[in-house]
Amino acid sequence: MAGSIASQAVVLGAILLLAGLAAAQQTPRAPAAAAAPAPDPGCNGIQLTYNLQGREKIRPFVPDRSKQPYSFKANASVLNGGTRPLRSWSMLVTFGHDEILVGVGGAVLTGGAELPYNTTEDAGNATSFSGYPQTDLLTPIATAGDITQIQASVGLVGTLFAGPRGLVPEPLPTALTLDDPDYNCPAATNVTATMLTTCCLLTPEAEANATVPEANATDPTKSFLPRRTGDLVITYDVVQAYPTSYLALVTLENNAKLGRLDNWRLSWEWRRGEFIYSMKGAHPLEVDVNECIYGAPGQYYQSLDFSQVLNCEKKPVILDLPLSRPATLVHVVVL
Repeated sequence: MAGSIASQAVVLGAILLLAGLAAAQQTPRAPAAAAAPAPDPGCNGIQLTYNLQGREKIRPFVPDRSKQPYSFKANASVLNGGTRPLRSWSMLVTFGHDEILVGVGGAVLTGGAELPYNTTEDAGNATSFSGYPQTDLLTPIATAGDITQIQASVGLVGTLFAGPRGLVPEPLPTALTLDDPDYNCPAATNVTATMLTTCCLLTPEAEANATVPEANATDPTKSFLPRRTGDLVITYDVVQAYPTSYLALVTLENNAKLGRLDNWRLSWEWRRGEFIYSMKGAHPLEVDVNECIYGAPGQYYQSLDFSQVLNCEKKPVILDLPLSRPATLVHVVVL
C-alpha cells in the first residue's frame, strides 16, 4: 500500500458510517458573527471586508506599552456580488499586531489548527479562513439577492498587542485577499478608521472562461468544483447517506513520480461529534472510547454498546497497514 510511485496509487479506502445529532447541539459554540457592513454598491465581484468592532485593555498591565495586551472583537465578511458562484471560499487575512485568535465563528482555520491560535505562526504570511458551515456563496442573480446565500460573516475574538507602532491608527490587518487564483484582489483600503475593504474581480483569463450564470447555481447536487490534482491527493467521498448516518470513502493517492509515502499517517478533525465504530484496511493510533462514554455520545446513544467502538478522538490519527492486509473499511458514528 505504502511506497507506491509514478501512476501507482497509495489508497486508504475507508467506509465511514456516521450517525447522530447535529454538531451545533453538542459542541461549544464559537462567537456569533456580527452583522456585516453594507455592501459596496460599486463592487460587482467578491467584496472582502474587515471591521474592528472594539478593543479593550486587559491584564496584565505592563509598563512597556508595546507589550500591553488588548482584547478585540472583529467581523470579516465575504460577499459575492458577481455572476459566478464562489465555491469553497477561503479568505486570507494578514494580521499585524501579533493577534492570538481565541474564537472564530462562521468559518474555520483552513489548516485545521486548534484555538487559541497565534497568528505569528504564519511568519508574516496571511492567516487563512475557510467557510463553515456556509462553504459556498451563490450569486445575486440566482438567489434574487438573498443576502443569506451570497454573503458569509466571520466573527473573531482574540488578543492583540500594541507593538512598537502603538494602536494609532487602529490595529487593522495589513492585507485582505481571496485564496482563489481566478480572482485578483487590489490592496485593501480604509472605509473608516476601523474598517478595511477590497473588491476582488475575475482575472482576464478566468473572465474569458466564465460562462453565463449557472442554471443550477442554487442546487448543490448539480454544481461542484473539479477534483484537484497533485503529488498526493486525499479525497473524502460520501457514498451513501441516511437520516442519521452516512458512508464515506477516504482515499490517499500518491501520484509523485519519484516520491514515496512510507508508513503514512492520516488525520482529520471531526466537526459534528463523529467517532469511529470499526475499521478495516487501516487502524487508529489510539483505541480509546472514554471520550464517548463520558461525553455527549454516551448521553445520546445510551443503548449503544461502546465496547465495540474503536476510536472517539476529535482528531483521530489513522495508520497504514501491511501490504498483506485488505483495503480499508471504517465504520464511524457521528453526533
